[in-house]
Amino acid sequence: MENDEKQKLFEDFESSTYEQWKEAAEKLLKGVPFEKKMYTHTPEGLRLEPIYNLDDGCPASNENFPGYFRFRRSTKELGYLKPAWTIMQEESEPVPRKWNRNCLSNLKKGVDGINVRLNAQSKDCRLSESTEDCCLSGLFLKDFEDFKQAFDSIPLTEYPLFMNCGIHSEVYLALFNALKAEDIKALKGTLGTDPLGRLVETGRIDASLDEVFDSTARIINWKMDKAPGLKTILIDTTPYHNAGASALEELSIAFSTAVYYINNLLDRGLAIDKIANEITFSFSVASYFFMEIAKLRAARVLWTNIIEAYGGQKESARITIHARTSSRTQTVYDPYVNMLRDTSQAFSAVLGGVDSLHVSPFEERKGLVSDFSKRIAKNVQLILKEECHLNIPIDPTGGTWYIEKVTDELSQKAWERFRQIEEKGGIIPYYTEGLAEKDIEESRMFRQKEFTTRKRGIVGNNMYPNLFETPLSVDKDQEKKVKEQLFTDISRVKDASKGPVSFETPIQIEKISEALINGTSLQAVSQGIFKGSTTIKPLEVHRDAELFEQLRETSCEIKDKTGELPKVFCANFSKLAIHKPRTDFTKGFFEVGGFDVLAEHSFETVEEAVEKTLSSKAKIVVICSSDKVYPEVVVPFSKAVKEKDNTIKVILAGRPDKQLADDYEKAGLDDFIFVKTDVYDFLKKAQDWVREQGGEGLQ
Repeated sequence: MENDEKQKLFEDFESSTYEQWKEAAEKLLKGVPFEKKMYTHTPEGLRLEPIYNLDDGCPASNENFPGYFRFRRSTKELGYLKPAWTIMQEESEPVPRKWNRNCLSNLKKGVDGINVRLNAQSKDCRLSESTEDCCLSGLFLKDFEDFKQAFDSIPLTEYPLFMNCGIHSEVYLALFNALKAEDIKALKGTLGTDPLGRLVETGRIDASLDEVFDSTARIINWKMDKAPGLKTILIDTTPYHNAGASALEELSIAFSTAVYYINNLLDRGLAIDKIANEITFSFSVASYFFMEIAKLRAARVLWTNIIEAYGGQKESARITIHARTSSRTQTVYDPYVNMLRDTSQAFSAVLGGVDSLHVSPFEERKGLVSDFSKRIAKNVQLILKEECHLNIPIDPTGGTWYIEKVTDELSQKAWERFRQIEEKGGIIPYYTEGLAEKDIEESRMFRQKEFTTRKRGIVGNNMYPNLFETPLSVDKDQEKKVKEQLFTDISRVKDASKGPVSFETPIQIEKISEALINGTSLQAVSQGIFKGSTTIKPLEVHRDAELFEQLRETSCEIKDKTGELPKVFCANFSKLAIHKPRTDFTKGFFEVGGFDVLAEHSFETVEEAVEKTLSSKAKIVVICSSDKVYPEVVVPFSKAVKEKDNTIKVILAGRPDKQLADDYEKAGLDDFIFVKTDVYDFLKKAQDWVREQGGEGLQ
């Protein structure tokens, strides 16, 4: 169809201009400024319009087509038709034999990639010093025997690999070489070194950065002939994401990190095209559906800018993107809602054009995850592929005015931030001088304000909480048993260890493999390769729902000490139809903090309401009715309650005008709640009040 304002979309309707639509919208707003009500602002600094049209969005020339440079729509002309994205589910079982069994089972049930989530100690090639240090999330490897158990009978040449190796890609490449040197040429996937990602996450790596880049250069030169299908550099933004980064920080930090890695490897004699083809990017995908799609599309555009600036070939600019659904957005309370979050996030990742994807089990937060939660997570991807057929349309979001516009704006902002980072000296000073932490904190606080004022919901936490849910069970005895067994194995390795090995310079993969076959532990091999260490301040993890989980935990503590949750009594005046909207609002408001809200009574007289308030033993009472009724009841009710018991907080549901508010306050009203009230701040103070009035036992 032609772009003509007179074009009729349907025979019975005339087309309208944006100006006509805006004029109609302003009439409905009844004096509220259009800009205040209709625009949405994001942590990335973008202003989202209420409506988009053709003039807002579509990129020019060949960028309209998937597979065309700058690859904003896809790096492949046929999208997911051939091949589809890889279902790359992490297997996090710590015990090697069990990990092996689970991995083989996964490959038979729809998973088409081998995603090796390493235990923290195994990623660092560091043996635990105590039982409690033993992490239960991820494959626990101490030596070559463990590695053989884990990968026994697994058809490594038939499935792509994905492994975040921290700084130890050389060690794990040597392990695969030791396992089956004759097959290593057929391996494909990523065994990624990511020193800055590990530093930011933990605050320490047992190597100098120069040693890590020397190792990376050795790996690349070795694998060109021996294992050409493997990528050996990973840039993972998950630590930044989990600290609160927005899409803007994730993109700018990812590509500033890439430039840092590229420059260090160029200094070691490698060519840009060789380096670029070694890099895989990994992004976490959160619940901001359209922004996450735009983030992944923008990543492809920004990578072409960087490769172009280095003079690399166009083929080197075909970025490889792995994604995982966000652990930052997962909640402890109402955890089954995490399944829905996973589904939405996986959907946006697929629409954004990822090459491989992991969907997190909904109970990931509790430690050892069940087979049920892992199966559901895997099936999310299978449904998107096999039932929703998202592998068939080639870039279904392409040409969507909104997404194209946001992609453009996000690309520009991320590129601008990237250039600012580079002008300050690059990713290292940007991070060590606290600038990264500052930018991430600003984005996190922007989102936190949206959550605490309930402008944006976290279902089951700041909205629609379920106070009667049964928490997910955690088998502490089983966790303890697994930890003790792992530590026993560690002790065995330590007793048999002869200490660090010495490798001749230049270090060779074959010599590392030989040491591993001869029984040298991963820790001893690592100590033979790396002599230095690097420390920085790590980023703190902040989950979206953490403040609301703290509120619920506090109320549970009060219940443990008193036998009941903190109470709120609703003094509902007039008929049900009149008070119900504000009663429901009050109930939902206080239940966010785990308060037991008593809201079943309606009152026609102040005296009756006061009597019921006092007999409820609640330390907080909320007056609920209409603005028309309030002038008749708020003053006498507040005075009467305070005269009987001045330790009771009297709250009003609604926001009165200033004159009425002053009158109510003089009568004893303590505060009021309304839709823009900061729910966390208010409920935290309410809990403190309950504790204060509860005596010593609640302090």
